[in-house]
Amino acid sequence: MFRTDFQNPLRRITRVESDRERSWRVTVRRYGQTVVKAFTDLGYGGKRKSLAAAKIYRDALEAHLATFDADHRLWRRAQKSKGNSSGTVGVARYLAPPKIPGGAPAPYWQAFWLDEEGKRQSKVFRVGAHGERRARRLALEAHRQGLADVYAAFQRNAWMAHRGSKFAKEHEALLFAAAFVAESLRP
Repeated sequence: MFRTDFQNPLRRITRVESDRERSWRVTVRRYGQTVVKAFTDLGYGGKRKSLAAAKIYRDALEAHLATFDADHRLWRRAQKSKGNSSGTVGVARYLAPPKIPGGAPAPYWQAFWLDEEGKRQSKVFRVGAHGERRARRLALEAHRQGLADVYAAFQRNAWMAHRGSKFAKEHEALLFAAAFVAESLRP
């Protein structure tokens, strides 16, 4: 089970035991930044109480991060890789092998994106049918529309997942800290 798997009760929480510190740490990474908050056994009155505080903080932080989780997922998908030569993430120009031996290859533009379930989607626009500039423009538009659909689905899912969250009044300081950290991670 992974540390970010929502079935895992210790997701984003790790235990630190050394000569200098005994604590639980909540770690979240968004937009290339890492935020770590430690909950020491000494400060919270024991191992179980510090774990409970870490879970409350983590849950509050996840609830606040869910409001812009779709933005973060799209940001990650839009990071240009080192091998990108077209200049646009998710759009590329290819040459189809010739249908006739010795013939000319058929160029086309293709748009790729991952849907909300993580499955790869694509659309192809042939240069012979649309022309070079229009095929590229259509591929860019298809990519943009595919990401817009994914964004809308992510927003719907995030809202549904955290709409019934309830926290006790004694945890207001942790909730405030989680909200503050979540807002500082917003781009």
